[in-house]
Amino acid sequence: MTFLPGLDVDLECCLLLECFAGDPAQADDPALTPAQLRAHYARRFRLSDARADALFGPLEAAYDAVTSRLPFAPEALRADFSLPEANASPACAMLLTERFLARVPDATGTARRALIGRRLLGALLPDPETADAGWGDPEAAFVQALVGAGLSDAAKWAACDLFFRYEARRDAMLDVLAQTRPLLEQAVPLLEPLMRLFREETDEVVAHAGGVQAFLTRYGVSLDAADCPIQPLAFAPSRICAQSDVTCARAAGLPERQQLLWGLLFCPLARDEERLDPTEALMPALKALADPRRMQILSMLARGPLYGQEIVRRMRLTPATISHHMAELMHGGLLDARKEGVRYRYALRRDRVDALADALRELLGGA
Repeated sequence: MTFLPGLDVDLECCLLLECFAGDPAQADDPALTPAQLRAHYARRFRLSDARADALFGPLEAAYDAVTSRLPFAPEALRADFSLPEANASPACAMLLTERFLARVPDATGTARRALIGRRLLGALLPDPETADAGWGDPEAAFVQALVGAGLSDAAKWAACDLFFRYEARRDAMLDVLAQTRPLLEQAVPLLEPLMRLFREETDEVVAHAGGVQAFLTRYGVSLDAADCPIQPLAFAPSRICAQSDVTCARAAGLPERQQLLWGLLFCPLARDEERLDPTEALMPALKALADPRRMQILSMLARGPLYGQEIVRRMRLTPATISHHMAELMHGGLLDARKEGVRYRYALRRDRVDALADALRELLGGA
């Protein structure tokens, strides 16, 4: 697996605008500004002021340089650049859809509409159910795929609006990106200290783990591709996840394109976590267990592996809420996530649960 040398500016624009437009009243919105991330991780890992400045200072400087010059109010962007329930914002879903459509320039009419519907579902939902049958009527197939998606009625209507008014929504989104892109390009040099830190600390951590795949396995991530490019992320700096167009590539007779999105701070923060004393090192797992809904997910997985959409249906929570809980459980080292084509299969890491129980017994003096 090869790290790409630079940032994906349009994707970074989407991520930055998600932070900027995030609704403070929406508890499930996972987009945090750099200042909010600094406060969270400085407290969680007891970072010194100097370390927090090194990690978050460049992000804060670049974010402020862009947002101070944006010609938009946050509220004006919220419909396209917020994450209330879905896996991705509508803007990010449309960006990925446009990139896929560039691979099939000859697709027109019903075939094009079907590919748009499939790609939007692939971006918005975990494990979208986009069976090959029924896409001769793209509108009906899209609505049917949303029926069991675990979204609220309001979110389903919003997804339908995105699909039915795709061209108008896309044009408006691209206009916003066109106005944001030059501002971010001017701010990219402010991120260079963080890019250097990312390269240095990621190389060290990955080498110590025995390579990229060994490092990912340690965090419970398993991809179904032998190799894929790794795209550094600035404005989702603590995230690591796979991105794939398999939901529609297969329908278009094209090979899947997959890449791994790797936050600039993922490895540096992993190093800070390793420096915690044994008691503090237990905190991510204990924090993951502190929510009764996450305990319920673990209880289900104790009976056998499940796909993401199955967990959404059984828990009757939104995909975004489930994604948040799964991320916490994986950060606590309690789950494996294996990509299998369109879907992700989650399994309980019994060895880590046993190790946690042993560590607690030793810490508390139990037998």
